[in-house]
Amino acid sequence: QDVADRAAAVFEEMLRLASKLPPRWRKRPQLAVVAPPASILGALGELASCDTFSFAGSEKGALAWRTLPALDRWRGGYDAVVFFPSGNSDRQLKQIERFGATWRGLSIAVAKGTSSPKVSKLSRAGVKVLQPAASPAATAKLVLEALGFPHK
Repeated sequence: QDVADRAAAVFEEMLRLASKLPPRWRKRPQLAVVAPPASILGALGELASCDTFSFAGSEKGALAWRTLPALDRWRGGYDAVVFFPSGNSDRQLKQIERFGATWRGLSIAVAKGTSSPKVSKLSRAGVKVLQPAASPAATAKLVLEALGFPHK
């Protein structure tokens, strides 16, 4: 009985620790990246697998915004959806806010002016808001830190 109790305690501790970590069946995080600047997309691509989406659906090489939920299922779930709203456009911020309120996964917006009323609405909708760093590589590392993935 004593051995069984100790074994159960070890498994319970392992389960507790595992619940705090992102899934490890992937070697790299899988991100849905919406409207990223090319420099940041390159930096993120060095650290994660990325599918690129466009708000307008017309950017070269980007997938249409409406295909994101279907591709999420096909990919086995994105680790996060990361938004880069251009110039804190009201229309884009409202789209992100609606998305964040209904999306059950992690959503992140990398936006300047994180304390502005328009951007703070995103936090209330469940979107994690990050201030861009000084360089694309540093911004990419901030995104991975927000996910809880280790990076080099």
